[in-house]
Amino acid sequence: MRAVFLLGLMYQNWEAPVKEVVQPIEKEGIEAGMKAPDFSLPSLAGGEVTLSDYYGETIILTFFTTWCSVCQEELPALSQLYQEEKGTGIKMFAVNVAAQEVQGKDLENFSRHFQLSMPVLIDKTGTSSQKYQVTGVPMTYIIDAEGKVEKRYFGPVHQEELKKHFRKN
Repeated sequence: MRAVFLLGLMYQNWEAPVKEVVQPIEKEGIEAGMKAPDFSLPSLAGGEVTLSDYYGETIILTFFTTWCSVCQEELPALSQLYQEEKGTGIKMFAVNVAAQEVQGKDLENFSRHFQLSMPVLIDKTGTSSQKYQVTGVPMTYIIDAEGKVEKRYFGPVHQEELKKHFRKN
């Protein structure tokens, strides 16, 4: 009798509809089409910036150091582009990746000297640069409105290339 009861339970569970739908896991990473790694970093202007707060808009994320001569040429041009395109729904952040520059006034002096208008974020621990696998500077990422990596640039990126992304939106 017990065997019949157990077989009945097994049959009932066997035929039970699946109630839980398994969603595919969206991979996070730095390759095009992957969810951009999130981070929260202090801003040179004060406060903290969390990248995912800006999903829904196109984000241009540039990693730099103050001692990089290419960054010294590129950042003022990016800052000018940021000013020209302000209010178009595109956000731009410059992320300083050299923890030693946080000591003293190096970063503040650099930002003031090059008249950087975009928010400058400070990666004190190197966590965000590790997530984005920054192996050299400058390195720039374009993150689409869905929070996915659209494009990655090693070395300097030309304003005309970035303007294409401004014009798409």
